[in-house]
Amino acid sequence: MKQATQVYSPAFDDALFALPPKIQIQIEIKIQELGRQLETYPHHRLQGRRECRIRIADDRGFYTFDLARNILFLHEVGNRREVYR
Repeated sequence: MKQATQVYSPAFDDALFALPPKIQIQIEIKIQELGRQLETYPHHRLQGRRECRIRIADDRGFYTFDLARNILFLHEVGNRREVYR
């Protein structure tokens, strides 16, 4: 399957660009991996919410996806202690 189209929310962009450059790169690499494997990636749905999460060291990213249209929607990113609140 080809790379999924990635749609970043304004909140995701703001939080991502506030992080140190090294962490930004790690997050982008993980998002690219997720986009390439969208159909087979082991998605972890958040309890009581429709979003799934990806784990990048101490940070978490929340996303949803549409397999039929091959789109990855990125909603939130941040440190695990703060992003779940």
